[in-house]
Amino acid sequence: MSNIRFLRISLIHIIIAIATLVPLPVSAQSAAAEGWLQRGVEAYNRRDLKEAWQSFSRAIKADPKYAKAYYNRCVVNSQLGDVPKALVDCEQAFGIDPSYADAYYLHGLILSQHLGENQKAMQNFNQAIRINPKFAAAYLKRGNVRARQDDLNGGVQDYSQAIQIEPDYADAYYNRGVLYYKLGNKDAALQDFINALQFHKKQGNQAGVEQAGAAIDTVMGERKE
Repeated sequence: MSNIRFLRISLIHIIIAIATLVPLPVSAQSAAAEGWLQRGVEAYNRRDLKEAWQSFSRAIKADPKYAKAYYNRCVVNSQLGDVPKALVDCEQAFGIDPSYADAYYLHGLILSQHLGENQKAMQNFNQAIRINPKFAAAYLKRGNVRARQDDLNGGVQDYSQAIQIEPDYADAYYNRGVLYYKLGNKDAALQDFINALQFHKKQGNQAGVEQAGAAIDTVMGERKE
């Protein structure tokens, strides 16, 4: 059993918000904020987090109600290890735009992964799902919280929902396999680990392939005993 563990998805995989085209006429303030946001996105894509942070901050200065800029700076702050400022930026983002599902999701992710505040994280994931019922990653993360709270069947339901939305969601297959294993349904667990391995392989995720492979070996080894 020691080889079968949950995946942890790094915050680096969060997708930052990209500046959208705004129909003319547009205020000079909005144009400046859009320009700084785009510069920040470009810097982020180069992995220049310092410049990205500065650009998103300038976008906020140009337009203090620019929810995307707060969200993007939240992403950068979380990767720089400044958790308190990251949380504040996410709160600003969904405070400005209460329909910002990604901001609620990221806020929950930080609470869960960095602070272990699973109950508060659950509330964020719930809100993200209410806003966007097709938010597969939110189901995955809510499933993780439920699993940590020993609600294994609830976790299985959330992982299954994530898979229904994204049928090639390797992490959801793997994590559901972990719960099936804990619930004693080793046949279902094995099939999920096999699916996880296949999808990780297609997606070029070697670490995922190795983790799923180790889980398969564990289950197969127990069958031989």
